[in-house]
Amino acid sequence: MVRRLPIPSTALLVAVPLALGNACALVPRYSGAPAPVVRGPIPARVQEPIKLTYLAFRPRRAAIQPEGSTSISVQSAYTSMFENGDSGPDQVVLDGEISRTSLILRRAVAPGADVEIELPVVYATSGFLDLIVEDFHSFFGFPSGGRDERPRFSYQMDAFHNGRLAYHLEGNEPGLGDVPIVLTHSILDESASSPALSWRTGIELPTGSESRGFGNGKVDFGAGLLAERSFGRWTATGAVDWVSAESSRSFERAGVAAQNDLDLQLGIEYRWNDGLSLLGEAVLNSPATRDIRIHEIDAGTLSIDVGAAWDLGRGSRLLLDFGEDAIADSGPDFTLLAAWSSSL
Repeated sequence: MVRRLPIPSTALLVAVPLALGNACALVPRYSGAPAPVVRGPIPARVQEPIKLTYLAFRPRRAAIQPEGSTSISVQSAYTSMFENGDSGPDQVVLDGEISRTSLILRRAVAPGADVEIELPVVYATSGFLDLIVEDFHSFFGFPSGGRDERPRFSYQMDAFHNGRLAYHLEGNEPGLGDVPIVLTHSILDESASSPALSWRTGIELPTGSESRGFGNGKVDFGAGLLAERSFGRWTATGAVDWVSAESSRSFERAGVAAQNDLDLQLGIEYRWNDGLSLLGEAVLNSPATRDIRIHEIDAGTLSIDVGAAWDLGRGSRLLLDFGEDAIADSGPDFTLLAAWSSSL
């Protein structure tokens, strides 16, 4: 029996080999002894809409920026999200696509210490990826996740507890998110016998609109520990962080408490040549809340990311990344991240 593939999937099967064939001619030359430049880890965060209103520590190096220096980064992540579940008076529908674009400034403020501030803008919409995601899942035999239960290209970002609205993200309008400020301080420099270690602490200022779902209206805070170690052309990074996440007014009215976050971050980098690194990453996060007993919101996430970082010139770098939730209970279907950074 011959299986007829959906048109978009058929197009993908034709386009992907062609793209890979063209890409082979563009692959940078492999170097046997690349310069020991660390370009990772991938600075991704979970794009679940409620989690975007909490403080989150992005993966970063344990090494501190040189004293007196400043760096700037522009990062944009685009996510396809579909979670649809109900249990009695509780209901969760997170159906749409979310864009989060940030301007990030980092400044070395003392020997062995730097401060980072992030200005994010969030935009949610019905998007355009539903057919592509459905055909991708169908071709590879992946579960649909209930996507056939709702119309294609629809939009809804709501969570209800006991019939009361606990969260709503306004669609089709941009909004400033909450602003995180993070201080990182070195504990130990990397040496032949030890990894680099640093601690970090941060707060998130309630600049995002709570009523429109861009923030939680409260100050979050947290702290964590970073580690980094290089082995020839390989570099491993890791972190463990804890965040005290505050409940929004809509959470409180619905009798819901925000779940404090405990995350574990692991990253690996392989230097392909003097200007290119291949990156992989896994980040385990706590759920947004445990008071709404639906897997689409009370389960943790395990984000798996793969990407690459290129040096564009002196002090300038481009990073591209693809990420997906391996648990697939409450996380995004997939996220695309592009980031440009430069030293000033």
